[in-house]
Amino acid sequence: MAQRRVTVIPAKKGDTVLVRRIITLGAVTALTAGALTGCSSQAESDPNSFEFWSFTGIGQGEQVDAYTAENPDITIDLTEVGQSGETAQALTTALAGGQVPDLVLIQGDELPRFVENPGNFVDLRSLGADEMEGDYLDWVIEQPTAADGELIGIPTDVGGMAMAYRTDLFAAAGLPTNRDEVSALWPTWEEFLAVGEEYTARPAPRLSIMHQPRCSTRP
Repeated sequence: MAQRRVTVIPAKKGDTVLVRRIITLGAVTALTAGALTGCSSQAESDPNSFEFWSFTGIGQGEQVDAYTAENPDITIDLTEVGQSGETAQALTTALAGGQVPDLVLIQGDELPRFVENPGNFVDLRSLGADEMEGDYLDWVIEQPTAADGELIGIPTDVGGMAMAYRTDLFAAAGLPTNRDEVSALWPTWEEFLAVGEEYTARPAPRLSIMHQPRCSTRP
């Protein structure tokens, strides 16, 4: 199963130029979350400066440095809040207090709570983001889309998941060991579970490992 990250924008700032720049930032540098328009005093005084919240461990500072190097007129105040769940909780608290940042990176699993309240965010369709929908897989662009069609974020990447398995244990259970043949065993999650049941029903040692690599691919 893949993990998604989306960029979202809180509905406090009315500066169209700034929001358009945020959309560009998410699309060009593959920032992994959702852009949020907020009410930071820095951005209010300077439309080319804004506050950006991200979570840790993904090298976001390097992305910001690369973007500002190519766009020296833009100033980004990056705060790496914590783990992805902590960043989402910080955004929830900020929304309740009315003091939100301009841009926030949100993990896809954390999005539903925000999509349920699209009024807290800028509907990016009003800024032309709906023209970008065709650039993404359908199930990816659906993640930041609310029930009435409001688009509160821009997807930026999809992280893959891999299966690690013991070839000797598969062989002992009478299952194929070649990775292409193993992959062909479960094209769906239902068939994955069925193969697991088949494996455990056979007289063989028991060991399997799920591993999620630190990698991502643009949709």
